[in-house]
Amino acid sequence: MAGGAAIITATGAMLGGTLGGVVSYNYFGSIDGFDIELVKRGTGPKVIFIDGFLTQKNSNPLDWTRSLGTIYPNNPWYYVKWESKRLYDLGSHLVGHGANASAMGLLKTWAAQASKVAAKKAGPTAIALTLTGLVNNPWSVASAKAAQTGVLLADIIARTNGEYILCGHSLGARVIYYALESLRTKNVGFIDIVHLLGGAVGNNPKDWEQTAKAVKKKIHNYHSNEDRVLASMYKLGTFFSSDPIGRNPIITDHPLIQNYDVTTWVHGHSEYKDNFHKFAHP
Repeated sequence: MAGGAAIITATGAMLGGTLGGVVSYNYFGSIDGFDIELVKRGTGPKVIFIDGFLTQKNSNPLDWTRSLGTIYPNNPWYYVKWESKRLYDLGSHLVGHGANASAMGLLKTWAAQASKVAAKKAGPTAIALTLTGLVNNPWSVASAKAAQTGVLLADIIARTNGEYILCGHSLGARVIYYALESLRTKNVGFIDIVHLLGGAVGNNPKDWEQTAKAVKKKIHNYHSNEDRVLASMYKLGTFFSSDPIGRNPIITDHPLIQNYDVTTWVHGHSEYKDNFHKFAHP
């Protein structure tokens, strides 16, 4: 699925065109419950906000709107729905015990879910490297769905004449990354400002410097040292190959990328949205 994202991000000419529509149509069919809900009308750039892990069965924009009423009270607001059941199942696991589980415990759990044979492997290296344990675990599947959702969102944005402010929490920030990656080669600048809260996506500076080409003003990255979910689940899900921007700043001198340590306000992965208005830089 992630490979499919690379197809459309290869050239901006696809976005908003016939080929982009074909890819997006297929992605739309594979993303459960995808929808963009108008929450509030207003003036100025349209604010699009995207959830990651959910703690309730039905996706709800209320957590966002409490803060957005202070940050962007006059702008129109749009809420992106995607994979609500999958995100709830993953969020329930994290809130329940995933954040406190040992690395080996989580690897064994994922391997057991993917393959009974993999779960019986003796050594930790064997478990970690078992293909089914890595590819089919809930985190990896949700990450691939986030990539598809980002490409689909980019194609929709590319078919408009508007300006947008993107806000994403957790895997929602991953959705935004792929949307920016898709839009960066377009001649038209659609994205005004980006807010990334506890982002579950890698902090490679070269990657973000490329995506910044799709942004007119700023990419604001908010990270917390107290985000234990990203410290455990993200690192395991990527097999320790990547550091999440929700715990690690994007180390770059790029003028459009700014990092903020919000540990003072955020003591857990689920506390970003409620406190967004306290640390936001609009």
